[in-house]
Amino acid sequence: MLVFGDLLIKCGLTPADVNVIRHRTEISLRSRFPWIASEKPELFEYYQSTQSPTRERMLERRSYLASFVGLENGETIFVGVYRKRSATRLSKKDFEADERFQRLSALGCLSYPEEERLYFDFEELEDFRIYKGRLFIGWGEGHRSFIQVPDRQKFPITRLSAENELVAELSHPGELMLSVADIRELPMTWRVRISQWRGIYLITDISDGARYVGAAYGSDNLWQRWSEYSISGHGGDVLLKTRDAANFRFSVLQLLSPTEEIDSVLAAEAGWKRRLLTRRADWEFGLNAN
Repeated sequence: MLVFGDLLIKCGLTPADVNVIRHRTEISLRSRFPWIASEKPELFEYYQSTQSPTRERMLERRSYLASFVGLENGETIFVGVYRKRSATRLSKKDFEADERFQRLSALGCLSYPEEERLYFDFEELEDFRIYKGRLFIGWGEGHRSFIQVPDRQKFPITRLSAENELVAELSHPGELMLSVADIRELPMTWRVRISQWRGIYLITDISDGARYVGAAYGSDNLWQRWSEYSISGHGGDVLLKTRDAANFRFSVLQLLSPTEEIDSVLAAEAGWKRRLLTRRADWEFGLNAN
């Protein structure tokens, strides 16, 4: 049976000098965290750069960190191995002021409770990048043990996938429910998928249930229109400008062919506006000006 320590030795590391961490984030961030780990390394590394005081002591004692993510199905998937370059004290105020934390916070990440923590500067090792999102290990019974050491816990390699599985396949765009922050960080494969469809979408303001119906038919279809909202927050729509875009949730009402005639797309949009009462003239919580 191959264990994770065998891979470390093969790549020239001593297992006793490696901390192994299994990230299991707060619930608000959990569904997004695997694709952050896959496609937003600057956010992933900032997230793991600070740990609780107990875990700080473990990180101080060893030179390397092997990072995994716990998936919803219970599997433990590999992200990377990092060399510790330095550790410095960082105040909570300075940690939260960083643009990377602000992006993470918009996705549901919480700050730490202490007034300051050690900030660990890690450098990813290239030798392990080919296993990112592909290597799975058995974590054992200690699911609450977030950091362990591979010379004490064997971590059997359970499988090696042919492809990166950190980003789940988007089976159907109609299943999406996204915030503006989600759209900004959306995985590339998902962007490509939704750019293939024209369609009718719904924006719901979760603060009071107000609704807006829109149509997407530009060169990149739904992705083009939604990315405009991720930049401005309102996409140029008059009644949306008066609201906090952090409360918006985007979903798909109807997918249409990328070759659908624009007149047909607009007719479908008008039908959804009528049925969902999203015109301000029809309902006080309608966010369509016309």
